[in-house]
Amino acid sequence: MKQILITGYIGYNNAGDEGIARVITGHLRERIPGVEITMLSSNPPETAYAYGVRAIGWRDPVAIAEAVRHTDLTILGGGGLFQDYWGFDPTTILTRDHWGLSFYLSPALLSAIYAKPVMLYAIGAGPLLSEYGRQYTKVAGDIASRIAVRDEGSKALFVSLCVDPTKITVTGDPAFDLTPAPDAAALDEVREWKSGGPAVAVCLRTWNFGADSTFSDREIARALDEFLDREGGRLLFVAFEGGDDVYCANRVAGQLRHKDRATVLTRWCSPETIAGILSNASLVLGMRLHSVIFSLAAQVPVVALEYDPKVGALAELVGIRDFTLPFGGLDAHTLSERMRQALRESPRLRELGGKAAAEMRIRARQTADIAASLLHEGSTITDYGPDTRDLIGRLVVAQINLTEAMVKKVEECGEAVGQPTVGMRPLAMAEAVIAKVKETS
Repeated sequence: MKQILITGYIGYNNAGDEGIARVITGHLRERIPGVEITMLSSNPPETAYAYGVRAIGWRDPVAIAEAVRHTDLTILGGGGLFQDYWGFDPTTILTRDHWGLSFYLSPALLSAIYAKPVMLYAIGAGPLLSEYGRQYTKVAGDIASRIAVRDEGSKALFVSLCVDPTKITVTGDPAFDLTPAPDAAALDEVREWKSGGPAVAVCLRTWNFGADSTFSDREIARALDEFLDREGGRLLFVAFEGGDDVYCANRVAGQLRHKDRATVLTRWCSPETIAGILSNASLVLGMRLHSVIFSLAAQVPVVALEYDPKVGALAELVGIRDFTLPFGGLDAHTLSERMRQALRESPRLRELGGKAAAEMRIRARQTADIAASLLHEGSTITDYGPDTRDLIGRLVVAQINLTEAMVKKVEECGEAVGQPTVGMRPLAMAEAVIAKVKETS
């Protein structure tokens, strides 16, 4: 029975990333009957229940190494995994302290030493703000047998890093193929929201890179008030990720003149429920990337706030650049007018969204076809080039041999691993350490 290991931003109750995971697992099961899937998660019990998979904690490098050792294919994705907004420390790779880019690289490097095929699955790449970020993203690209990216900008970034362009395919975000929950319209908040005039969904997040949240909160609130003055209707603030999105929504809603015509949805909803809510909107103001994707998939007009290049890349891909505004330096009047224009052009935008979503669904399924093909071929990249090969070797030796947590586990066995670790080939060293730890676990 085939085994697949999936690493993504899973278990954090981010509706966009959980929607991606839902579709990926569904697509893989359609194409590979009986496949067994393991996911790395920040909440393994919840993930295991939600997706019917085996789930292991993302901070357990020994368990991750064991999962890689038994997998037939390692998948990194989907989503915007390869960026370093919050920094990147290469010394945390293959340790309990890995996070962000270093976390996603750990399974890739382990797959390299265990000679397992790696696929980057419907990922976004960039921005990369550090030389370390660029260097190690190239490592991931070199290790991968196939790379499926969700936009042209991500492909261009990998090509700029001298990753082999012949193994890169532009596909689409899996969340385009998420099925909305049909009962979302029955929610009390949704019924009230649709009680009269345009029903506008607002999906925001806090963002301070190249923008000031105090200023942007004020301008968005002014734009929404101006829209309500001219068009009427009601607002529903929809959170995609837990407390922070709700906090941001409350900040903006608190500045509205028309507070009585706005509701903040405080409960956490599944990706399917959120997609169902947005499908009932007359218009969506979307900052979260997947609020834009869910709107397009439901053929609902959307005005996007480009806080990250991935939003602009999607807008270019599907043809809504005219309805995408830069988040930094927002102007209330321009935003309000763009929202009113989108409402006036609803028939055209609904048709555009329908065509774009249909194409993206096909592309999303093509990504699963690539994974299925790679799984059956079992093709693994073995010639990484001298720089990447040297980096992999040094990282594996340094991290598996010297990581304090793993050394401590081995020492607790009461004996050495049976042979000196200095100078050992990385694969042999990893096998020896993991075998000894497993004996006492």
